[in-house]
Amino acid sequence: MYKVVWQSSTSVPATATDFSSTAFIFKGFNDLHGNTGLSIYFKSQCLNILESTNSISKEITIKIMGDNHDVEIFYDGIEKTRTFKAWNIVYYPDHFLDKGHEVKLFKMNLLFYLDLLEKKDNATLIFWRLANSFLE
Repeated sequence: MYKVVWQSSTSVPATATDFSSTAFIFKGFNDLHGNTGLSIYFKSQCLNILESTNSISKEITIKIMGDNHDVEIFYDGIEKTRTFKAWNIVYYPDHFLDKGHEVKLFKMNLLFYLDLLEKKDNATLIFWRLANSFLE
């Protein structure tokens, strides 16, 4: 099982419309190819973990990383099992960042979900640690 964990920045904050269309395309591609994982968009940055048995998915992921800015890869390797059952994306709109109580609720719910993940490999553990600091 190929797993990659990376973080990237967007040059322009994503609008809800941008995000919806992009998420729809990525969800379709990942479902079609049996990819699982999670992408978190927060404060114009994206933290990602992708799990795949498909070699073309690795090539596509490299292309996606090339289309982003300030890409930093934290893990790129092989693990024995999947952590996620599907691929999903979580998005918090940049224009809501001034809504203190909503931001706190978003962070709390996401961190609670991540705490429940079974961290059975290095990639998932790295992603969990990064997500905790990413959301600060």
